[in-house]
Amino acid sequence: MGDIFIYIIASAISFPFFVTLSIYWIAKWARSSNWKAIHLAVHWSTLFYIIAVGIILNILLQQSFIGLILLFFLIFLTIIIIYQRRTQTDVELFKAIKIVWRGAFLLFFTMYFLLGFIFVVNGVWSR
Repeated sequence: MGDIFIYIIASAISFPFFVTLSIYWIAKWARSSNWKAIHLAVHWSTLFYIIAVGIILNILLQQSFIGLILLFFLIFLTIIIIYQRRTQTDVELFKAIKIVWRGAFLLFFTMYFLLGFIFVVNGVWSR
């Protein structure tokens, strides 16, 4: 029973695009609102893209990039908070975290497919 759970998590990390589509279809079926389903799919699948990109970078470059990924999040959050402070009188931390999380989805979604392509090309050329 424990092995099945591990295989499901490993598959979700290996193929986060299918996780995004699955969450979207389930949310679309349950809520029938297209935008809410998209937002729910983005929020819940971002973590899988982050982990997958970290693993692909580790395999390609033989280094761990977890620290740089966390540093990216902190810098991006700091920039959003400073922007909020300058344009508004109060800082909404929850709103800033949502912006960072959505930006991370866009970045890591793109990086996942680019690094996947590079990984395949690297594997073909090394033979």
